Amino acid sequence: MNEAALHDLLARAYNLIAAALRDDRPDFDRVMDAVGRLLDPKGPFNTPTMTLSLPPSVDRAILDLRGVMERFRDASAESTEEAVREIWSVLSRPEVVKALKEREAFKTG
Repeated sequence: MNEAALHDLLARAYNLIAAALRDDRPDFDRVMDAVGRLLDPKGPFNTPTMTLSLPPSVDRAILDLRGVMERFRDASAESTEEAVREIWSVLSRPEVVKALKEREAFKTG
């Protein structure tokens, strides 16, 4: 996956999370499922149990993103910038970026 495609993928994941944080009653389970489907190019129907098959680093990142969302759900406007930094720091972890770049279905060319 080239850098532009990777950045677009991470931006889409961020936008899903940001929209949920702006919602009055966010459904974090639904948002995390959507982020997981976005980051698993093969989708849940490619596994016998119909679950996602995310690399461990990506799976861990999704759990950490949920934690960030929980902490900032009722946060004041002053902490929005901190939430943005934390979300991007999780999404751009070197091991997450590496795992996403190596995913077969994301490879181009």
